[in-house]
Amino acid sequence: MAVTVERRGSVGILWLAEPDSHHALSVSLVQALLSALDSEPIRSARALVLASTGAYFCAGANINDLRNGWMDGSAPQTEPGRFFERLASDPRPVVAAIDAGAIGGGFELMLCCDLAIASQEAWFCLPEVQHGVIANTALLRLQQMVGLRALLFYAFTGEKLSAQQAQVMGLVNEVVTTAQAVPAAVALAERIVSRASPGALALTKRYAHHHAQTDWAMVDASLREVPASEWQEGLSAFAERRRPNFDQQWQAAIAARLTSK
Repeated sequence: MAVTVERRGSVGILWLAEPDSHHALSVSLVQALLSALDSEPIRSARALVLASTGAYFCAGANINDLRNGWMDGSAPQTEPGRFFERLASDPRPVVAAIDAGAIGGGFELMLCCDLAIASQEAWFCLPEVQHGVIANTALLRLQQMVGLRALLFYAFTGEKLSAQQAQVMGLVNEVVTTAQAVPAAVALAERIVSRASPGALALTKRYAHHHAQTDWAMVDASLREVPASEWQEGLSAFAERRRPNFDQQWQAAIAARLTSK
């Protein structure tokens, strides 16, 4: 199964369960995650934890699905953004438990959770621009959390961010020892819901997003603006395990700039 669910007390756990693909966000995995949100163990939980096992928390979007529907907007209902928005708008506390690498869409998945616990081995990066794509969800969520300059540094460079660095920046609430992210995330979620009322928690979350000016429609639309020649070359290069060549795109961009008024 692409996703499994578990209950620990009042907390429902969504487990990404495709370690062979490093839990890459594919059409099938996104659909499984959306379905899991509607399962009884998750619907009846007071709080949620998102977790995975293996060498990666989530390796980002599935390249084939990016190339064959998501980038040109022909398959909007299967995009990872549908699940991201569901997590962000769920009235309950959602805690990410990260025990390994969270890359691109995997980093964005973590950013769409309300809180995050990471093991000391966890790390994060946004390599999208190196593949002719943009980290459209992170451009919103990461900026809300760390500000414009830090967002642009990591979105421009794709450099790795360690769990310890993420904690200093406020992206991770706690760094724990190996394999302890899930127990710590469950304990945090249980502590929250054992002390607070559901209405107050839901309103706190709703208005925090409102005041942060979360615009999911613009997040979706921004992905369609990436020039097709750029993402086609970048994603083809990734699939072929070669370095992309954006020289033609750079030449065209410079020529357009020089001739514009």
